Amino acid sequence: MGLAPLSGRSIARVVKRAVKAAGLDETIFSGHSMRAGFVTSALADGQDPLKVSKISRHRKIDTLKIYDRRETEFDDHAGDGS
Repeated sequence: MGLAPLSGRSIARVVKRAVKAAGLDETIFSGHSMRAGFVTSALADGQDPLKVSKISRHRKIDTLKIYDRRETEFDDHAGDGS
């Protein structure tokens, strides 16, 4: 008998238990937030977006952008005085 893959709900429970055990507020963490954290950290570190998307299993770069939580909306904008 083979092992069944973890469901999204199972992953959420594992994450919340680990976060709570670390003394953090488990209500603000999820499997999704960890995925977004990985994408954000990797991109902020200058990693190749194609490699990041391969690891995170995002098929489209546009979807990967949604998971990027860096606040870059106003970097290099027309009114920044540069």
